[in-house]
Amino acid sequence: MQQALAEELVAMICDTMDVTLDAANAGIDTPLFAGGFDLDSFAVVELITQLEERHNFEFDDGDFLEEHFATPRSLASLLETYLATS
Repeated sequence: MQQALAEELVAMICDTMDVTLDAANAGIDTPLFAGGFDLDSFAVVELITQLEERHNFEFDDGDFLEEHFATPRSLASLLETYLATS
């Protein structure tokens, strides 16, 4: 499930955000920030909002750690914990 969620995140980022990478040149281990998708704080807020609306949950304040938002894979791992409990 985590692999599929990470791939969904890559597609979502490439399709809905202003990034220079496309899905063919990005992967689940591409950094979300510098050296990868180059997301800024506004894009991360947008991504969080999209995820919460799409999957009908809210992140906890304690979730906003660098290690959770390092790559689509790490974010998918966090997301998976919410989907498993819903």
